[in-house]
Amino acid sequence: MRARVRAGLLAARLLALAGCGDGSARATSGIELLVAAGDSTYWIAADTDGTAGARMRAAPLLLARWDGRLYEVYAADDDRSYYDAVFTSQRVFRRDLLRGDSLAVFDDPRVGTLADRYAVANPYERPLAPEEDAAEEPATVATSEVTLLDVFGPYLTVEHRADVESRGDAHEHRLRRSVVDLRTGRRASLDELFDARTAAALTADGRRRFAAAVDSVRQLADGEPRDAAAQALRALRSLRFDATSFGLTSVDAGPAVVFVALGSDAEGRAVSLALAPLPAPAPLWWRRDVARTLPRWRPDSSEARVPLGRAAELVARPVAGGGTRLALRVPGARRAVPLGDVGAPVHQVLPLSRAVLSDSARRALRRAFDESAFYGDVTTSVSWRPGVAPRVAPRVAPRVASPSLARHTSAASH
Repeated sequence: MRARVRAGLLAARLLALAGCGDGSARATSGIELLVAAGDSTYWIAADTDGTAGARMRAAPLLLARWDGRLYEVYAADDDRSYYDAVFTSQRVFRRDLLRGDSLAVFDDPRVGTLADRYAVANPYERPLAPEEDAAEEPATVATSEVTLLDVFGPYLTVEHRADVESRGDAHEHRLRRSVVDLRTGRRASLDELFDARTAAALTADGRRRFAAAVDSVRQLADGEPRDAAAQALRALRSLRFDATSFGLTSVDAGPAVVFVALGSDAEGRAVSLALAPLPAPAPLWWRRDVARTLPRWRPDSSEARVPLGRAAELVARPVAGGGTRLALRVPGARRAVPLGDVGAPVHQVLPLSRAVLSDSARRALRRAFDESAFYGDVTTSVSWRPGVAPRVAPRVAPRVASPSLARHTSAASH
């Protein structure tokens, strides 16, 4: 069947709540915040004494914030398929919520170029309509897919996978993880994210981690059945450490780098080996815009806390089924204020105030939140009142996690 690439926004993340009748979550007094958890964002408002309860609304939005402004990050599909040739790709955009203008920040032109060449070589072929299917086994399948993994300040980590298969020609399979500067659309290097000295140290540590990981995988393969072990070792021998293939994550509220070694299996399909995160010294941009938004978990992962200024702190605890239960703890209060359940894990918490969210920014945020209802994912409002158990927000699928040794095949289905 015709290749189906996930439409609209990928990897949702950052916002939710509900206010009065206008769909915002402004509280007359108390705390207001955005919580990125699982693949959703929760916009939450609660009073600090628990008398009025809390209101929450979830939506499939991925937001980034830097220099005091909010931006929506999303991936848009481009389908230029024909009956005997499938061409699907994705571009990543960031949209300024206040101004409404969008900027393309990530694009692989390879699929578009192939589609243009096909159109020239086959002038009488008609592009498929949105609901039409391609051939069961098209002669050409070219797909490009982007997964949005993490965003910290103006830096977005993406994983890009491209597959080109054409009858009678050599197949092409590519995979890469990279960090994109949302301000410019350029790929960010380790030197830019940190400094030259830190970048060199991270690269050296990454090479050592790669060598150790290869040895570990080789030992695991020795215990597998002969055929499976042979396939694993064949893929393992193809892996190469690439200092430019990496993403950003966080460890104990500090920045960390995840290098991804790349290779191919016996059939030429891309394989990858994601190394363990390497903590790094926090640069100025991280300390200024990111550090205070990240939860700090206890060593046993039983609880995380995020300070919300002097007024309160957010408490997060895992619950059965994989979700996270949020509560507001206020100094001097007899008990915590329940906020409700969200997805897992909790990624970031953005306290909102008039200094952070002006009236115009609030309207823009509300508009983006309302428009997300058309993305095809679940948008839900939940609320809690004193004396009544909070209703649980519907859970969404967990974020894509890179396996230790993952095989990436064509995104097309035949």
